[in-house]
Formats: sequence, C-alpha cells, structure tokens
Amino acid sequence: MDPGLLYDLSMNDYLNFLCVSGYNQTLLKAFSGAHYRCPDIINIMDFNYPTMTIPKLYGSVSLTRRVKNVGSPGTYRASLRVSAGLSISVKPNVLKFDKIGEEKSYKLTVEVTSPGDDEAFGGITWSDGKHYVRSPIVVGGVRGVFHVLDKTQFIDLGKLHQQLNLEVRRKRRSKALSQIAFVGVLCQGGTVDCMK
Repeated sequence: MDPGLLYDLSMNDYLNFLCVSGYNQTLLKAFSGAHYRCPDIINIMDFNYPTMTIPKLYGSVSLTRRVKNVGSPGTYRASLRVSAGLSISVKPNVLKFDKIGEEKSYKLTVEVTSPGDDEAFGGITWSDGKHYVRSPIVVGGVRGVFHVLDKTQFIDLGKLHQQLNLEVRRKRRSKALSQIAFVGVLCQGGTVDCMK
C-alpha cells in the first residue's frame, strides 16, 4: 500500500486533544507516563486529522494541517471542492517533497459567502498525478459575520437578551423567538472573563 501522503499524529497531538477535552493531570499522566503541561492556547481546529469539521462558521476560520511524505519524492498540487455558501483557499497550494518522511504544513481558510442554517461540505485533494490524498471539510452551519464587542457592549447585549426573553414569555409568543443565539458575539479579549 502506497498512500503517498498521510496525516501523522504525535503523542503531543493526542495529549493536546485530551487537554481540550477536559482531562486532568492524573488522567494525562496515565496516558503519557509523565507529567504533561497543557499549552495555554490550543486550537482544536488544528488537530492534525484528515477530516476537517467546523461546528458553526462565523465569518472565516483558518485550519492548519501537516502531511508526511511516505512515498517517493514528488510535487503535490491542491484541488478544492467547495459547496455553495463557502469560499475555501489553501496556502501554499503546492507541496514539494524531496525525501521520504519529510513533513510540510498548509493552511486552509474557510469563509462564509452566503449565510444559512444548512450544513455545507467541501474538500481538499492533494495529488502528484499518481496519488490522490482526499480530506473532507464539513461545516455544521454557515452563519455569517462574527462580531467583537467591548466589555460594556457585551454586558448590554446580555441585559437585552434577558429583557427579550421576559417579554416573549409574557406575550406567549413562539418558542423560537425566545431562543435568540448570541454565539458569534465575542467579548473583546476573547473570553467571557470580560463579564467579570
């Protein structure tokens, strides 16, 4: 079997995945055999897995992947499959491998072009003419723009949300109106710590 390229995972990749999943130091040590300090910032989107899943997309997101050459030296070119509502780009779009075991990284950027609630699908294929290394891309919902608010705006938005919910309950309007989603609104600074 000669796949050409593969998405290799290191022990640190697995441990970082466990960190994001909420595993504590005791459990991490059981897997690694030693103390492992979780990085301060981990982007689960960069888990080096061939399938790329974006639960909900607001604006755009970039994912980084690493591929390893397990075949003969060669040059692989990227081709993209994109569904309606998305724009996908890759940099670099050509990967040149000079030897077996060589690794190269690429960055894939997925962007909303037409918001909607439906899932969207796409894919990237790396090929040297002999090998075709395919990776599907799944987006759980194409939502539009991601807004960044300062602390005051974020708190005001939370108060407005509470008022709307009370008003909806009083008037017995449709349940859908009471479920106003503020996912896609981020407090400047990146976390809900802005609420403190």
